[in-house]
Amino acid sequence: MIPMDQYEGARAEAEHTAELLRAALQRVGVPERDTARVRFLVTTSGRAYVALGTLPVGSAVKLLDALPYEVQQ
Repeated sequence: MIPMDQYEGARAEAEHTAELLRAALQRVGVPERDTARVRFLVTTSGRAYVALGTLPVGSAVKLLDALPYEVQQ
């Protein structure tokens, strides 16, 4: 187990990052029902993660279109 303050710091960072990612996805046209799948989590070792979840193809395409590089098809 990790100290509570370390867990709380990791949780705050992961939660904030997930909120920013949800907002960015909504700005590029991904519906809120899809951005609700973006979640934060913290492991028992204190690692912070943001899980994107499963996106419908249309929302995944909007995400790809917003990335600053070209995808080879």
